[in-house]
Amino acid sequence: MILNCDHCNKEFDHAKRRWSYHLEKELVSSLAFLNHIRELPCLITGHPAEACHLRHIGMGGNKRKEHKEHFSAVPLRHDLHMEYHAVGPTKFEENHNINLWYYNALILREWLWSLENEIPPKDMRKEPHE
Repeated sequence: MILNCDHCNKEFDHAKRRWSYHLEKELVSSLAFLNHIRELPCLITGHPAEACHLRHIGMGGNKRKEHKEHFSAVPLRHDLHMEYHAVGPTKFEENHNINLWYYNALILREWLWSLENEIPPKDMRKEPHE
């Protein structure tokens, strides 16, 4: 099936899976999302934060290049970021009573909607049900 991209009128064949490559490389920058994360306050304390990747890039991975793992980042204060890596994700989430993947999804959705100048629905701002 051949479709045209609304943004650049290029044709893409879904059977060859070129569409996701097009979105990753030309329309949505993982580095732009990472910069957005760095501007947000820490999810736990509200203080200035840095990007904590929930899916790791790995040793020697260049964090200044496009990586799909950048889309898994959340803002955490430096000491909490170090604690996350020291104790592991499960223990960290138990200690701080937080679901980091939920907040990652919330931040990512709001950021994607902001790219189109749309306002996210109010129900997206609710806390997850316990």
